[in-house]
Amino acid sequence: MTPELTMQQPDRAVNPVKELGTSIISVIKTNRKHSRSILKEREDMDIHRYSVKQALQDIQVYHQSCSIQLGVSEVARMTSQRMTLDEKKAAIESLLQLRQTLMKQGLSTRSVQQKIDAVILAD
Repeated sequence: MTPELTMQQPDRAVNPVKELGTSIISVIKTNRKHSRSILKEREDMDIHRYSVKQALQDIQVYHQSCSIQLGVSEVARMTSQRMTLDEKKAAIESLLQLRQTLMKQGLSTRSVQQKIDAVILAD
């Protein structure tokens, strides 16, 4: 976890909503600064090396980097607890057993499969 994004413990937090807002703003500023530096690096490049299409894509990335949705998503990702490989395997095994049970009972396994996919794709 990044220290500037780590929120204080709830019992120590003076205003957790303000801290969350500050974390989101920090992520947005960092993303925006990175995207802007890429734009600055490329603005003087020859058009044959840096096409208008690529410039427009870079501008779109910059625009998206300023969104609250991306900021919230990034804060959630950076502050979420990571599973160890063993924890991941155990969670998948447990979900597979649950899926088998649901299949035997003739029930939908869609939500369990989505959870399995999420665990597999998690960082």
